[in-house]
Amino acid sequence: MKMINHQPATVHKPFSAYALATEVQDATRWLHISGQVGADSDGKPVEGIEGQLEEIFFKLGEILKEAEMDRTNLVKITIFLTRAEDVGVMRKVRDRFMAGHLCASSLLIVAGLSSPNWLAEVEAVAAA
Repeated sequence: MKMINHQPATVHKPFSAYALATEVQDATRWLHISGQVGADSDGKPVEGIEGQLEEIFFKLGEILKEAEMDRTNLVKITIFLTRAEDVGVMRKVRDRFMAGHLCASSLLIVAGLSSPNWLAEVEAVAAA
């Protein structure tokens, strides 16, 4: 499988560490990861936005590992935050997890998630 990021010179540069588009060639497996929230192993909310995001990206890593993939297989992530002021923290945690890997990405600020305890949710698509 080969991934090619597209960032045309005629289009603005990304606002942070992501690709404007990611093309996948010759993939034989696709993994669609449901939205993950910042719940601990007992299903209880982790304290604060940074803690929730750390838990979310940990879970993404574990799910990828279970599928015999890793962060370099991520093609697209979608991040939902309930507060615009958390964008900087999200970028820090995401960038640490991604470790330089770029993929397509969307960020939405939403009025709420399935529980008022969740401050963030992340879903993803990976290919191998």
